[in-house]
Amino acid sequence: MKRIALVIVTLVVVGLGAAFYFDVFTSREVKRDRYLKKARDYMAQAKVNEAVIEFTNAAKMDPAFAEAHYELGLALLRRGDLRGAHRELVRTTDLKPEWVQARFQLAKLYLAGKDFANAKLQLQRIREKDATSLESRYLAASIAIAEKDLDAAQKELERALDKDPNRAETYVDLGGIYIGKRDFKTGEASFKKALEKDPKLHRARVALAQLYLAMGAQSKAEEELLVATKADPENESLLHVLGNFYSATRKTNEFEKLYIDLLKKKPDSLVAKKRLTELYLLKGDFKRARPYVEDILKSQPHDTDGRFFRGRLYIAENANPKGVAQALNNQTSDAKKNLARAVELNPNLVGARLRLAQLYFTTGDSKLALEESEKVLQVQKGNETALLVNGAARLRNG
Repeated sequence: MKRIALVIVTLVVVGLGAAFYFDVFTSREVKRDRYLKKARDYMAQAKVNEAVIEFTNAAKMDPAFAEAHYELGLALLRRGDLRGAHRELVRTTDLKPEWVQARFQLAKLYLAGKDFANAKLQLQRIREKDATSLESRYLAASIAIAEKDLDAAQKELERALDKDPNRAETYVDLGGIYIGKRDFKTGEASFKKALEKDPKLHRARVALAQLYLAMGAQSKAEEELLVATKADPENESLLHVLGNFYSATRKTNEFEKLYIDLLKKKPDSLVAKKRLTELYLLKGDFKRARPYVEDILKSQPHDTDGRFFRGRLYIAENANPKGVAQALNNQTSDAKKNLARAVELNPNLVGARLRLAQLYFTTGDSKLALEESEKVLQVQKGNETALLVNGAARLRNG
């Protein structure tokens, strides 16, 4: 028995030693690629925070590998960390100056911050590499839009279509130019052309719905959003766009049903619980709001919205009806002030700015809602929620 035990112990020690040996002497490239694979798998699952960790590990393992910095920059951008994204994209272009796509992404960040000089510098570098590349066309169009030169933007996008007539996204961008010129008919046609090229392009469908909403054609707007959600029923972000539409058009029954149905499919959806809580608090149905607030705080004890809701419930359940209404108005006002202060201190907080736009809209400040949603769209032009808030605010403003 002792000999058997000795053999087992020896095999274990040898196995551990071999594992240590192979790990120590595994090349940095192999380890880097392991981190990259894990990060890309996380991105495919929309687990952005986990992906950022693995991309960071890959960049640390091989600091001179431009691709790791680039993908880390995109992940940080998706998370809303614009400062971190800028750092990584600058590092990427330092390591690989000829990489057009990296310069294109970096230029978009500069545009979001209204740093036109640096955006134009990136455009110049891209054109030095390829003066007729699609990236140079799109970037030149974006700069022209930011500088309110819609004619120049239109020309750049039309040249991009000459080079790639099947890219649906370009038709959406061009449609936005026509809308900016108040040519709604041509804008509508351009959005529809995009959907002919790619029927599953949600951005085109949402842009068309936004146009219909701005034109007062609510039923047509709803129809487009329903087509989008039916085509991609697992896309929760699209369902929230539809929810925002119902909120903007005060279709509370449809709003409620949408999120109740979502919770049946995805019982852990925090957004659905928050939206229903907001609805019931506005209706004064505190009994139905409380279970959702408790669920939110049970899963996320430090959730800001959850604590805010709990405070509103406490006030509501311990005050007279007039006092409740006044308290809720005061808390909403405080929330707007705090969010406005947050984005003033850090303009890169996209999530806070979007929430601020929604609060402005729901409290009747359509002009401010329009301003804040446009700032979000400068950074994330395909953000469906921002597009819908923007369109609804335009409709209210006439």
